[in-house]
Amino acid sequence: MIVFLDFDGVLHPLNRGPADFARTPLLFPLLDEFSEAKVVLSTSWRYTYPFDVLCAKLPKRLADRIVGMTPLNACQNPAHHHDGRPRWPVREHECRDWLVAQGLEDAAWLAVDDDREVFSKEAPVVWCDPREGLTPDAVDQIRARLSAMGGPGDVRLSRRAREGGTGMLRPRDGNATILFLDFDGVLHPHDVWLRGRTPYLRGPGELFMWAPRLESVLAAAPHVQIVLSTSWVRHLRYSNALQALPIALRRRVVGATWHTALLGGRSPDDVCDWDFYSRYEQIARYVDRASLTNWVAVDDAVEDWPAAEYHHLVATDSERGLGEDKALERLAELLARR
Repeated sequence: MIVFLDFDGVLHPLNRGPADFARTPLLFPLLDEFSEAKVVLSTSWRYTYPFDVLCAKLPKRLADRIVGMTPLNACQNPAHHHDGRPRWPVREHECRDWLVAQGLEDAAWLAVDDDREVFSKEAPVVWCDPREGLTPDAVDQIRARLSAMGGPGDVRLSRRAREGGTGMLRPRDGNATILFLDFDGVLHPHDVWLRGRTPYLRGPGELFMWAPRLESVLAAAPHVQIVLSTSWVRHLRYSNALQALPIALRRRVVGATWHTALLGGRSPDDVCDWDFYSRYEQIARYVDRASLTNWVAVDDAVEDWPAAEYHHLVATDSERGLGEDKALERLAELLARR
């Protein structure tokens, strides 16, 4: 039996109250009672943190039961579409795509979540009040659902999922190099504007016109994984920024420097401290929290970049981006050293 676990609004109240994971001890009796249950992370935190960092944040009693996390590239499985459209809301799709990747389409599963918009009404979910998080009543509901499941014992992850098959998030390992990727002034000229929620490029060219040049460099660097440092994530949401990328780049993405938790409960349209950080400060925050040492950033916003960190930087011209040979050569050189 598989339990898909959210964090915000479940392991702690959403945007207020106790410290992160304050409700986690309520799960411990269930973990002891249902030793065959395996946990898969479905939280949006996986957009920001690599898998191993997420596990390290959790109490060991829970972390030891985690067997994976749902894919970031949701709705990629053609079998989960009808008339060319996704069959289910986004988080349910992610859960079902994970099950397919494991060869567990028929396995019993349960999700614990607080957001009713990301699952269908028919999905097997125990709902938490986001203002309270997990409660004894919710734990009783989980116990009843798991008791009714029965099901097989230990789940063996497929090799494909462990190694990061198509559409799956590959956990960062010691050999990976993280590439912090800006869009504007890197993959296309910087003069990008929003019409409603739709980005468009003023002037000649087209969006992501230099993405194939980046793909060509990364083809020789299978160890590179991408973290989005672009402002597109802040203004358009992570999922929309991710889907805008060509699929060859999308499959390398393991997170973003921006996370909605940084809003502190405010509206996405409100200004927050993040909006005053330089690009280097945004990246440095991620580097520090994820304990990264092996990383490169490609960006045109380099005014506040410390000289001591230039060995991590590919600085692009805002008009030429990776269309300029010297920038592409610099990127290839830095990746080859790692």
